[in-house]
Amino acid sequence: MKGYFKVMQNEIKSKKTTSFFNIHQQILTIYFDQQPFVRTVLCQYTEYFVVLYRLINSLFGFIPLLLISHYKIQYFYLFLYQQSYQFFEYKA
Repeated sequence: MKGYFKVMQNEIKSKKTTSFFNIHQQILTIYFDQQPFVRTVLCQYTEYFVVLYRLINSLFGFIPLLLISHYKIQYFYLFLYQQSYQFFEYKA
């Protein structure tokens, strides 16, 4: 995972990205592209993950993201955050 953090650091230094989520979105893309099993499961069960995410988010708000320290869980949570908006935009 050190490579992913280097990418993030380089992005921050070069100031190509303007927001926190742009940086993490790029890292998520790199991470999930190299995890085909995880990506397949997420693609097949995105609807259920989104519902689960919405439930967690409605109960606890945005705070859990800040409290989660383990990077894989944090990236997964960010992935759900990103997917939930894409999913509901697609549905609408």
